[in-house]
Formats: sequence, structure tokens, C-alpha cells
Amino acid sequence: MRAASAPASEDPRIIRVGPRRNITNISAAAQLAVDGSIIEIRSLPMRGGDGYVQTLTDITQRRIIEDRVRDSEA
Repeated sequence: MRAASAPASEDPRIIRVGPRRNITNISAAAQLAVDGSIIEIRSLPMRGGDGYVQTLTDITQRRIIEDRVRDSEA
């Protein structure tokens, strides 16, 4: 979730969700699943430290395309 109108000079780890509130400390990692797919896991701590909100996204096709582009440029 990223504001479409955010200036390019802003820190990409900060998401503007309101006029005065920024959320930071987003962590992201990619893991290889048993079936060979690549899953991106993004975590954001909840207010008060009571847990995390996580999203899991299958990024297998994106990685395949990135590899093909990288190979074509080499």
C-alpha cells in the first residue's frame, strides 16, 4: 500500500496514510515455498506492539520476468 502521489525523494520505507501519520518499520522477505513458488512476506507491527499485520504475495512470475530481462541485458 503506497500513496501514488508520494514524491520520489521520500523514504520508500515510509507510507503516508494520513495528513500527519507515517508508518515505518515495514519488513519484507522472499521465501521459496515447497512447490517452488516464491512468496513475498511483508510485515508491519501493530500499534501498541500487540502483533503484526502480514501480507503474503506470490511473486514467482515477477521474478521469472526479472530474470529474463536481466539475462537479455547481459
